[in-house]
Amino acid sequence: MIKNFIQRTLTGFMFVASILLSIYFQATYYTFSILFFGFTAIALFEFYRIINQYKEVTLITGLPIATGLILYISTFLLAAGIAHYSILVFYAVGIVGVIIAELYRKQANPFHNIAFIVLGQFFIAFPFSILNAIAFAEIYWLFALFMLIWVYDSCAYMVGVMFGKHRMFERISPKKSWEGFIGGFVLTLAATLIFAYFTPDIAIWKWLLFGVLIVIFGTWGDLTESLLKRTVDMKDSGNILPGHGGILDRFDSLLLLAPIIYFFLQLI
Repeated sequence: MIKNFIQRTLTGFMFVASILLSIYFQATYYTFSILFFGFTAIALFEFYRIINQYKEVTLITGLPIATGLILYISTFLLAAGIAHYSILVFYAVGIVGVIIAELYRKQANPFHNIAFIVLGQFFIAFPFSILNAIAFAEIYWLFALFMLIWVYDSCAYMVGVMFGKHRMFERISPKKSWEGFIGGFVLTLAATLIFAYFTPDIAIWKWLLFGVLIVIFGTWGDLTESLLKRTVDMKDSGNILPGHGGILDRFDSLLLLAPIIYFFLQLI
C-alpha cells in the first residue's frame, strides 16, 4: 500500500510538473503543443481500444488515430499563424478516407464502425486540438485552466472521502458524491479569487464564471468517460501512468470542457 502511494505520488508530481513546464516554455519552444501531441495520440489509441471491446465494432485504429493527429497538427499551425484554414482539407480527406475504407473491409456493421470513429474525432481529437488555440491566445488562462482542474479534482476527492454520503451518479461513478461536488465547487471558486487578485485587469466575474464552467463541464466530462468505461466493464483507460491509469483518465475533465473554455475566451 505504501509502495503504491509513493508510486502514485511520484507519477502525479512528474505529470503535473511536465505540464506546467510545457506551458511556461510554450511561447518560445511550443513545448505544450508538442507534449499534447503525444497525449492526443495516446488518448486516441486508448479511446479506440475501449471501443473495440464492443462486440459489434471492429476498428482498424491506425487510420482514425492518424486522422485525429492531422486535426491536431492543423490547429497548431493555424494557432501559430503558420497556415491558412485551407489546411483543414487534409483532415476532411482523412475523414472521407475512413468512410471509404469501410466500403472495402466487408464488416458486419460498417456504420457502427464509422459512427464510433467519428465519435472519437469529436470526443478526443477536437478538444485536445482546441487547446492549441487557447495556448497561443491566452497562456495565463491555459495555466489557470489546468491549475483549477487540479484544485477541483483534489478538493472534491478529499471532501468526498471525508463527508460524502449522497451519491451523484451511482450507476456511472459510485464514488462521486454531492458533498464532494459542492466542496470542490466552493474551493475552486475560492481559488479563482486568488487568480483574480494577481490579475486586476481581469474582472472578478470573469474568473468566477471561468471556475463555474470548469466545475460543471469538467464533472460532466469525467462522468462521460466513466460511462464509456463502465459500458465495456473497464476500470482504467490504460496503464501508462502508474497509479493513475491512462491519459484519458487524467484528462477526462477536458473532453467537454476545452471547447467550452475556448468559446468562453472568445466571448469575453
